[in-house]
Amino acid sequence: MRVYDRRMNVSTERIREARKAAGMSQRVLAVAVGVSEDTIRRTEQGTHETGANVLGRIAQVLGVSVDDLYEHATDPAPTAA
Repeated sequence: MRVYDRRMNVSTERIREARKAAGMSQRVLAVAVGVSEDTIRRTEQGTHETGANVLGRIAQVLGVSVDDLYEHATDPAPTAA
């Protein structure tokens, strides 16, 4: 079992990509996870620190592992929008 700490960052891009790949809107994902749509939106924008329980539910609903939602050393650096 992998242990996560605050030094590991959730990848907002990975969450967004997994949600879109699952064909879900932010609203549908929020209802399935049991949080507000605003929580999902802010999580994807990186303005909300999502707890481990919610991340676990997001991963389960999206059919991915929690590890898939974290940044990895091999991820490309984010580009300025």
